[in-house]
Amino acid sequence: MDMRAIAKDVGLPPYRCGPLVEELRSMLPRLGTTQTHKDRMEEESRKRKERLAQMRRGRNSGDTVEESVSGVVEETVARHRREAEQQQQEVDIAAIAPKRADWDLKRDLQRRLDALQPQNEAAVRELIRRRLQEGDTRTEA
Repeated sequence: MDMRAIAKDVGLPPYRCGPLVEELRSMLPRLGTTQTHKDRMEEESRKRKERLAQMRRGRNSGDTVEESVSGVVEETVARHRREAEQQQQEVDIAAIAPKRADWDLKRDLQRRLDALQPQNEAAVRELIRRRLQEGDTRTEA
């Protein structure tokens, strides 16, 4: 950046900006930004040129897209199959099953069961009486 432009941005006379600019440049390594904008642009340009050269070499070699990706589909399918098999081996039924599968069913039916409980107990008592009476009649005979 030009000293005059810096002076204009900062609002100082150009002769006073020299030490300020030098101080800022000395601070750059401490801030971790040693690369200037121009250096970054040059590096990005070099990378783009390398990629372009690789693309051109690829075109000139006679390779087609089909040839360059010939094994990709098979490799991807095989990788997915291996991952699926691994996941099947790792899945534990107890881990995905709910702890109490019937908790909501019990909650909904508990009121109805509570109302039927006395009738059920009466029916059980009646069955026991009948068996006892049948047992008494068998022993008498």
